[in-house]
Parts: sequence; structure tokens; C-alpha cells
Amino acid sequence: MVRGRDACWEHCVLVDATRQKVRCNYCHREFSGGVYRMKFHLAQIKNKDIIPCGEVPDDVRDHIQSILSIPKKRKTPKKQKVDRAANGQQNSSSASGGLHPNHGSSGQHEMFDAVAECGVGYKAPSYEKLRSTLLEKVKGDIHDWYKKYRDEWKETGCTVLCDSWSDGRTKSILVISVACHKGTLYLKSVDISGHEDDANYLFELLVSIVLEVGVENVIQVITDNAASYVYAGRLLMAKYSSLFWSPCASYCIDKMLEDISKLEWVGTVLEEANTITRYIYDHSWTVNMMRKFTGGRDLVPRITRFVTFLNPSIFYNPNFKIDLRMRNGFQEAMIKMATSDKDKVEITKEHPMFINAQGALGTDFAIMGRQDNEFSSVYSPCVYVPSELALESANLFH
Repeated sequence: MVRGRDACWEHCVLVDATRQKVRCNYCHREFSGGVYRMKFHLAQIKNKDIIPCGEVPDDVRDHIQSILSIPKKRKTPKKQKVDRAANGQQNSSSASGGLHPNHGSSGQHEMFDAVAECGVGYKAPSYEKLRSTLLEKVKGDIHDWYKKYRDEWKETGCTVLCDSWSDGRTKSILVISVACHKGTLYLKSVDISGHEDDANYLFELLVSIVLEVGVENVIQVITDNAASYVYAGRLLMAKYSSLFWSPCASYCIDKMLEDISKLEWVGTVLEEANTITRYIYDHSWTVNMMRKFTGGRDLVPRITRFVTFLNPSIFYNPNFKIDLRMRNGFQEAMIKMATSDKDKVEITKEHPMFINAQGALGTDFAIMGRQDNEFSSVYSPCVYVPSELALESANLFH
């Protein structure tokens, strides 16, 4: 046995290296088990068959006691071994749970990083803790998040989004979400199987949703453009004159593109484009190259009716031209959203001020802020437009 740098060796000597027998320098008692057991003897701590030393000086005893009170450091495992074990466990869990490898790039990374920061001693929460205190905390967070969005609906208004889904057999689900400029909130899903073509049923369903969200909060309702939804939307606008019904733009575009793709020459080009797209997205290096040259943007914002008319970033663009549909859409929006005749008259009078960017709307600050979602709410005090109308229009148009 080789003597180390342990401070206890100053107060004892090694007698038999084979049996690791050590003798105390003060009372001359001998103990097997090495210097570790001698520490308890010198510190006057009873431990199994260790007899406390009666001759040890007080300062030595206190010093050895302080050494024993320091927690023993655990050896830090080698990173390579830890990584190999952790990755093996993750692979096993993924295989047994049927998880796709792509899920490893999702929010699981944040969980793994948080666990790693806790150290080796971290233990996963038990089943009881997951279904009780931790679940209640998550429910509380969701409730606070939900309340924050509902408060925003009252301030700026919101859009009800109705997205229909089908399994291609018998099930048809209508997914209801509510969107405002802060984000989109899932509300609920309704099984409409057997009622997809019943306009009156869909109308009653839309009415119940509007009442749940708040008639005063809803600016527009967006659905598919199937005949039953179109009729239900018109009934809804007749019942609530303050809101708009709009067909889903992406749904309309999908249908148009679907018909266009049936043309033979278009189908050939589309097949080649799909081949290129698959190649790009199947290789990380090509995806990164694409994002580098596109600045991370895959889609170009589209221009739509009167939405564009009050969007300052597009309206004041020198390449933008106002047509009759734009003007009519603007008038339709103002008539619906202005609550009094006085508001309608004043808005009509100040219409040229907005078109020509006069007064406060033509300042450098206003021009620089045209890309901002809060443009309408910031500059509404500079003209007559009521703040409530400005906020609702900002939410509707963005």
C-alpha cells in the first residue's frame, strides 16, 4: 500500500501493507482497513468495531472531523461513455415506443438539455407526480395563456378559423381556432359527420362558436368555400351585421391549383418540380443552402382585396394600384366596422388623408412604421378614426 497525500497519515503509521493495518501515533492501537477507518478513531466517532482514541489532541480531532464532514466527490464519468449510454437508452425508447427518428429534432432536445443541467443525480418524476402536481401546473399555465389571449380579443378583435378534416371514410371533424395578432389559439373540435352538406346545421354551429368567443370580439369567420359553408356564412353575416365571413384563401388556391395540375403539360412540369423539391428536402446541406439564399422565407405574402387597402406596407408601395374592387372592399369594411353614422361620415371625409399620406401619416416616423402591426392603433389619434376601429382593422388586415 502506497501512502497518499491524506492528512491522516501525519497521525498514524502503516504496520502491515498486506492487511492494510495502521497504528495510531497517540494510543498505539492498530486497525485493519487502512487510513479511512483510522480517521474515525482519531475523530472519536464510533463506527462498528472502531474504538475512539482517548489520547488524540483536540485540534487533531477537530481537524479530522472536519475532513469527514466534507462530502466525498463523485468521479465525473467520461462524456463518451455517458453519451453512449444515453443515446442507447434513447434509441431503445424510440424503438419500443414506435417514435419516428425525426422527433429527435423537436422539443425533446430542450427536455434533454434541462435534464443534463440537473446532473447525474436527477430522477425523473414519478407517475403520481406527473398526474397530480405537475399536471395541475401545466393546466394553470394553459389557463393563464388562454386568459391572456381572450383579453387580447377584447382589445383588438379576432378571427374564427374553421378547418374541416376528413379521414376519407365516415369521420368529418371541424377544428375551431381563434386568431389575433398575438397568435392562434385552438378552441375545440366538433364531429360534423353526416352534416357536412347541411347549411342550417353549420350555421347554428357557427352561431354557437361566435357566442362562445363573444359577438363583440369576432371580426371575421373563415371557412372552406363548399356550398354549404358559403350559405351558412351568408346566414351568419345576415344575423350579425358587424362581422365578415370569408372563404379560406388557401383552400380556394388549392382547388384552383388542383384543376390546373390536371393539364397534361402542367402535370409534367409539376412532376419535375416535385422531384427537385424532394431532393432538396431530403438532404440537410441542400436545405441549408436554400435557406441561406432565401433568407429563411419560403412563401411570399399575397395581396387580398380590402385587406391590402389598409395595409400601409403595401398600400403606399409605388407599384400598388387601387382598383374598383379595392375601393368597394374598403367601403364595405368601414360600413360594417363603424358603429355610428357620425363615424362613417368622418371616415369618409378623412379618406383622402389616408390615401395621400397627409398630415401625421406622411411624417418620417409614420413612413418607417408602415411595416408595424400596430400602425393603425398608433396613428388613429392623429385622425378621427376611433381607436377601437383602428385596432380591429389592424388585426383583421394582418
